[in-house]
Amino acid sequence: MKRDYRRYIDSILEAIGNIKRYLIKGASKVRKNPVLVVAIATLIAAVLACLYPVYLEHGEREDLKSQIDSSLREADSLRDAGSFEEAIGEYKSILKMVSPKKFPDSYATTQNNIGAAYWNLAGVRNKEANLEKAINAYQEALKIYTVESYPINYATTQNYLGVAYSDLAEVRDKEANLEKAINAYQEALKIRTVERYPINYATRLSNPNLSIRMSSCDTTNCASQWM
Repeated sequence: MKRDYRRYIDSILEAIGNIKRYLIKGASKVRKNPVLVVAIATLIAAVLACLYPVYLEHGEREDLKSQIDSSLREADSLRDAGSFEEAIGEYKSILKMVSPKKFPDSYATTQNNIGAAYWNLAGVRNKEANLEKAINAYQEALKIYTVESYPINYATTQNYLGVAYSDLAEVRDKEANLEKAINAYQEALKIRTVERYPINYATRLSNPNLSIRMSSCDTTNCASQWM
């Protein structure tokens, strides 16, 4: 349920007005510098009045964030149910509300998830075109999910990117796309180390698409590349 920020702020300003009247009344009774009391009360009211639009903007932002989160859950549910095109449509609607500067976390999440939806759809039809869209979406997500700021998200999205390039290699430019897949997996392995994520680490190294690189280097060189 949305919070009524306007009513909340109105009640605060009303309370300030009551305090102002009380101070004026009290000052007139005790005759302790009423001009100063009135001036202070007026100043407080003026400052709070200036903060009014700030509070309203905060409330609107919170309401919009709640709407975005709800839409993301709905889109994810559609994708999980196999309604990939509907999910993509929902993700696109969310992308109209977010940007790298406005709700960057939600922007990255949406780009990552729409990438997954395009990847799912590529398994149904238009494989090449949908894989390219998935790759573009993952790359957009990585503009926010940097290794410094979001290491786990960075590794996860790099892993997805590697899978997409690996699948694209089955359609065209096999060597070039496998090379890109390997590079993405290597980036993921910077975070998913054997000590911290042994299962994920082993999964990436056991991917058969990596054999093109592994077969072209000796044991020493491969160790330096992957560790």
